[in-house]
Amino acid sequence: MKTLADLNDDPCIAGMNKVVVNDGSTNGLNFLQQVASDQSFFLIQLKTNRGKGAAIKEAIRYILSQGWPVEFLVTVDSDGQHLAKDVSRVIESASQNTTAIHVGSRRLEKDKTPWRSFFGNFFSRMLFSCLYGSELKDTQSGLRAYPKHFFPTLLSLQSDRYDFEMEAIIRAMQSKVCIAETQIDTVYLMQNKSSHFRPFLDSYRVLRVMAKTRFKHSASARHKA
Repeated sequence: MKTLADLNDDPCIAGMNKVVVNDGSTNGLNFLQQVASDQSFFLIQLKTNRGKGAAIKEAIRYILSQGWPVEFLVTVDSDGQHLAKDVSRVIESASQNTTAIHVGSRRLEKDKTPWRSFFGNFFSRMLFSCLYGSELKDTQSGLRAYPKHFFPTLLSLQSDRYDFEMEAIIRAMQSKVCIAETQIDTVYLMQNKSSHFRPFLDSYRVLRVMAKTRFKHSASARHKA
């Protein structure tokens, strides 16, 4: 994870409330200690690993329970991929359109991207385009801004792991929620070794949720007709 200073030194981010969800991990204890001692961060500790989607849902529930006057939630991965300046870019885009979902879009070049990240994103992007006719450049980016009106939908999603983000995009399209992309830098520290993404199992989950949701939606449309 980027240091606290990296986020707090950015004037766009420094004054914002920041929620960190530790999804049952025993790594990064030094970072978690820093979080616990910083008043602008709020730490949620999950006893067991429940998945990325479950962690985001816990953050949403916490935000709602605090009654903060938020317009959107920005999600940032903990593996150092997202620079503070790019987080700031997504916040700026979301501030200009608080009803849309804003995705930080990377340029994933084959010779500069770890194979498991390139593999997962390439196939999910191609299948997504075939099934939904959308040309999103980065369907797997974890740097996103979700508008507050979309929180109930996010909490209702069945997916709790990496497939959560794909299901969120699909539900947004089906609900006619605008999806905007903001270009961000592509950063992989140590070939992204800290990532818990499993290329075959997690890619399967992502592809499954795409196909399942697409055909379920088609069957529902035929039934209504």
